[in-house]
Amino acid sequence: MTIVCGIDFSEPSRAAASVAATIAKKRGEPLVLVHSAPFAGLDHDRLHAALEAEAAALRDTALLVTAEVRFGWPDEDLEQVAETANASMIVLGAIGQRRGTLSLVGTIPERIAQRGRWPLLVVRDPSSLQAWIRGTTTLTCAVGTDLTRSSRRVIDETSRMAALGRTKVILAYVIYHPAEYARLDLTGPIYRRRTHPVVEEVVTRGLEDQARLITGAESVDTESPMTLGRTADPLFHVADEGRADLIVIGAHQRHGLARVWHGSVAHAVLHGAPTNVLVVPLQSPEESKTALRLPEVTAILAATDFSAGGDRALAWARALAPPDAQLMIVTVIDDESERVVATQRLHERADALKLGPASCEVIQSNDVAAAVAAAGERFGARLLCVGASGDGGTAHPFFGSVARSLLTRSRVPVLAVRET
Repeated sequence: MTIVCGIDFSEPSRAAASVAATIAKKRGEPLVLVHSAPFAGLDHDRLHAALEAEAAALRDTALLVTAEVRFGWPDEDLEQVAETANASMIVLGAIGQRRGTLSLVGTIPERIAQRGRWPLLVVRDPSSLQAWIRGTTTLTCAVGTDLTRSSRRVIDETSRMAALGRTKVILAYVIYHPAEYARLDLTGPIYRRRTHPVVEEVVTRGLEDQARLITGAESVDTESPMTLGRTADPLFHVADEGRADLIVIGAHQRHGLARVWHGSVAHAVLHGAPTNVLVVPLQSPEESKTALRLPEVTAILAATDFSAGGDRALAWARALAPPDAQLMIVTVIDDESERVVATQRLHERADALKLGPASCEVIQSNDVAAAVAAAGERFGARLLCVGASGDGGTAHPFFGSVARSLLTRSRVPVLAVRET
């Protein structure tokens, strides 16, 4: 692996190069300095000599530093070098813009964060990072997460950074109640001044699960601020209150959707953060490797419509559940008048599976897929299990609209059990 750093001979870029060299030396990785020159009009020999002088100033017996002069757009040149060098990180100073372009095109860090496949460290306060890596101070790191599977990359990069020196982590999830109500299928007035109890329970559990995955840190605290506006603003507040030296945030790269990017959290953080920022792409060039990481199945939710197909889903869930895993079985009713009978039938199936009544839930909803997905979120399920055919003539055959909808909307894996 290699660390790639862009340099334009400005003081911010020199400071970023110094940070990059310190990180590379600590990790035992080589460093490549990259300068992008205009297509014409410069003394290229002099440019090569100047860049080599920058590399020589950083080079020592414990650090290999090479220099590359490119002729093109800085963001594209950096990405090409990162690809060739198998980069573990790109490091840039906070200032950098394409020559001859308007500000609406965006800064170089912004363009790389929008489409790059490597973690991007944007250096605004080099002294705090240098002192931390050298072991003279503790780094406070504010980490934004959306609690999805893809945010595991953010957690992993946070652990890699924590390995460089003494680190305190503040793991933050920003609660936006309208979205949480939809995700968890909650009804009633939206809470504005305090967190809905169900939302608080689900978010706290998710934060605690991810906090346990962070390694190397001296401490990991969790925060869940609320917002009715931009997600980035509460994250800035968390960073400010905690006196964070680094903000770590994930970036969803949606190519060609500039509108989406300019409304994204990563875009807002890059523009507004007063301190150093590490942007982690949520799509990884090593995705195939991380995909083989065995999941920890701590909870399974299975849904039935009391058909043979639905009940087979319960049996499969029981068979797949590890000994220490929780198993919840649910059914969805259209009308409250069905609750008593549905509860009795669900308890009968719980008895057959050697589960207690506390493992049962009857949910009233007109949208079966939404209700099952939300129940899985509330329960903290790592797997949803449903029958792939409603072969008993029931009102809600799981294969068709419900199973298909679950497969597309659920944030956790779905097992559709189909037997004929």
